[in-house]
Order: sequence, then C-alpha cells, then structure tokens
Amino acid sequence: MKTTQIFGLLLAFAYTAPTSALMTYQEANDNLLNAPAAIKNTLNNAPVDYQFISRFDQQNNTSHTGQTFRQILVHDLKKLMNGLERGTYPGTAAQALTTLNSFYDYQNDNPARSQGSINQNQRFKVSAKDLDGMKMPIFEGFTYGEIQSPGKNLKSKLAGNDNPLRRSTLMGWKTTLIGETTLHKTNGVLLPEALLMAFFTESARLAAVGDEFTMANGDQPAQTITKATVLENGIDLTQLTQKFLHGALSFSQAARDYLSNDLGDSKGLNANNTESYKGKNYTQLEHHWDEAFGYFGAAKNYMAYDLALFPKKVSIDTDEDGELSLLNEFNHALSINAGKLDYTFAKNGLLKNKVTEAIFSSLVKGRYLIGLNKPEHKVYIESLAAVALGNWEKTFAGMVIHYINKTIKEMNEYGTAEYLFLDHSKYWSEMKGFALSFQFHPQSRLADQDFDKLHALLGDAPSLPQNGMKEAKDYQVKLLQAREILQKSFEFSQKQVDIL
Repeated sequence: MKTTQIFGLLLAFAYTAPTSALMTYQEANDNLLNAPAAIKNTLNNAPVDYQFISRFDQQNNTSHTGQTFRQILVHDLKKLMNGLERGTYPGTAAQALTTLNSFYDYQNDNPARSQGSINQNQRFKVSAKDLDGMKMPIFEGFTYGEIQSPGKNLKSKLAGNDNPLRRSTLMGWKTTLIGETTLHKTNGVLLPEALLMAFFTESARLAAVGDEFTMANGDQPAQTITKATVLENGIDLTQLTQKFLHGALSFSQAARDYLSNDLGDSKGLNANNTESYKGKNYTQLEHHWDEAFGYFGAAKNYMAYDLALFPKKVSIDTDEDGELSLLNEFNHALSINAGKLDYTFAKNGLLKNKVTEAIFSSLVKGRYLIGLNKPEHKVYIESLAAVALGNWEKTFAGMVIHYINKTIKEMNEYGTAEYLFLDHSKYWSEMKGFALSFQFHPQSRLADQDFDKLHALLGDAPSLPQNGMKEAKDYQVKLLQAREILQKSFEFSQKQVDIL
C-alpha cells in the first residue's frame, strides 16, 4: 500500500492485524523434519547459491534492487547521523530535519538545498573491500540514481505505514520525551514513524543549536560529549535509528508482507506463481520471495564466506571482474550480524546450529521450490519461510544479548580510564533498538508477555553510574533477567550467552 507524504499517516490506523495463520517456528521445523523422502530429496537438489533461472526465458530472474537500495539508505543515514556534531550544522534545525528526511522519504528529484540532503545525483557512502581489505570499485556506480532510478524510500515500507502492527500500536517504548522532543501519539496509537520522527527531530535540533556537555567518570577526568545524537540520559539516537529500522522496516517487510500468507490472495506467499509478473521473467511469488531475501541482505554466494570474514566486512569478487556488486557480491545489515553471531560461537567452540545457514539455505530452498511450481510444495515453502524468519529473530536475540553484556561491562568500568560514556550509550542503544524488533513478526518466538517483561527490564534509557551506583547495580540485575528471557525463548546455552 502506498502512503501519502503527510507525517502521521491516518490510513495506518485503519489496519487491524488479522489473526495470523502463519506456522510457528516449531511447527515449521517439524514439517521439514518429518517430510517424505521425495520432498527431502527435492530440497537436497536445491542450488547452493541464491541464483535461479527463469522458466520464461532461461535467464537469471532474481530481483531485489529496491530492497538493496533501502539497505544503502539505512547505512548512509546512520553515517550521516553519526557525524552530526552539536551546534555545528550550517543551517536551522528545520533544515537539518529536512536533510534527515531526505533519506527516509527519498526522492529522485529532491532539490537537496539543505546540507547533506540526497537525491539521485549524490554519491552514496557505502564502500566495498575485497578479501585483502583493499577498497574496490562498486559495479553499480557512484550515485544513488545509478543504483536505481527512480529510487525507493523507507517511509512507504515502515511498519504501521505499509504493514499492520500486530498489537495495534508500537510496543516497548513508553517515554514521551526524547531530549526536548515530545513523542506524539494519534488517537492513542504510537506508530513506528512517530518514534523515528522524534529521533530525527531531536537529532536535528541538537545539530543546529545544541551545546556540548560533560559526563563525570568518578575520580577520572570528565568526558566532553559533542555528538548531536548522544543525549545526556545515555541514549544514542544514531544507533537506535539504525537498529530500529532493521526491525521495523527490513524484518517487518519480510515477516509481515513478503513471507506472510494471511494478507489476501495476491499478497506474500499467496501471490501468483504461474504467470509472468508485469512482463518480467519471474512470477509475482518469485519476486516476493526475492524481496524478502533482499531485506536479509546477503550476497548471492553467502555460504561461500568463511565465518571469520563477517567481522571484517569484506566481499568476494565472485565473477573476478575487479568490481564488487552491491546487489550480488555484498553483505548488508543483518546478514553481517548473523555471520558475526556464528563466528563468535565458532571461535569459542560453541557453534551448534548456524543461523547463517538456517536463514540462507531456507531462503534458497524455498525459492527453488517456488520455481518448480508444484501444489504439494506449498506447505514446505511456508515451513522454510518460518524457519528463515525464526533464525532471523534469533540473530536479533543474539545481538540483544551481546549488547546487554557489553553494557554491563561498560558500567563496571565506570570510574576507570577504560570507561567511555559514548560506548555506554552506543551499546545500550544497539541493545534497545534490536530488542524492539520481535514485535514485527506475527509468529514471534518471543511471547508477548515476555516481550513486555523484556522491555520493562530494559527501560527506555540506561541507568547511568553517574546518577548513583546502587541504582546502576540494580539495573544490571534487570539486564541479566532480560538476558535470561531471551536465552530461554531462543534456546541459547548458558555458555553461549556468557561468551557473547
């Protein structure tokens, strides 16, 4: 569904999330485990890479350019926000907000009159490195318009704007004041867009007129904070924005749209799989599946990557043409987080089930079955979708646990030369941003009551040692309780949780 250009989309309130018919993660695993031998043999014949040949013209028919374009927008938005310094933006707060919105509501022909605003003629900031860590040219070119023209925006695909919120309102955030910016509800409903706009508005205000501040560190020298997106209560709006978009946009689109089966006869997994879609060499169902794949963000030969490569953020030049393709040879966003999670477990001898393989192989096998177009495969396509989404969620959970551990470690360093307020804010905000993501899956592995407990424990800002050590120690206990909820829901061992 297309949205208007007006903030606070009223149409979103007409959405009521339907009762989900999607399989649970356990049901999906059982279906695949107990599948007939013929089905298992068929699945074993699926390709290793995400490359498929069209039944219409015998050419490659995977297509997810729009999803990759949005991955680039999110990356570049984070880079811009991270570079904003208090009181240094050469313009007003309104102009700074216009710049942030040029990423969110991207327009090819945006006049880009405020500094940092983008349109089709601006260079994107994503860069690519080969396996030796050397910067490589990007196959698609240099500018946003060269990747896709007209490009896509984030606004139209944000949860609540495009997809129904499963619980009718955004959950997990209760604070109504973000810095000096008020978070607005409409008719008692909090939309993801309202939270995102509050992050933008406060960032823009501080970039234009904010003053630096200092944070105590016990008997150590006070730390001067100049970043516009780091607030005195310890939240980092850059990290909150990026991680929130990984859930409220990318995961929401995959789980609540393209891999859903309860939004109508032509939506998601119910899309047509017999005819060419809009004159292309793929069917509508093939394209929907590709779009979900694009939101995961993996390179087409993802399983060829040694796990140790993911923390380095390097790419394999598969076709050896001396360039790296952002569409085919590059790992974006959560595909890297999944790799980092598996790598952490592998290097400590704790790797049991790879989330990288569970997600990617499920997406490959599902696309393969779709191409065969046999009615008896429908239940297994849905099962593979549920397994991919369940492990996508597990990656979120692993990241939340990782940043719980990092937050606790940083708190324990307070009063020493190792403590950094910027790191404390960063880790907490990554934790919180990822933790909001579970609500965007209609069959989340995290029960609603556990989601609510999780966010009651995390709160909407960190407990800072600067405000009292007893409160900070009490908060650490809450963080460990939150970690335990995720450990049980997503079946991490105690050793895995401790090592993250």
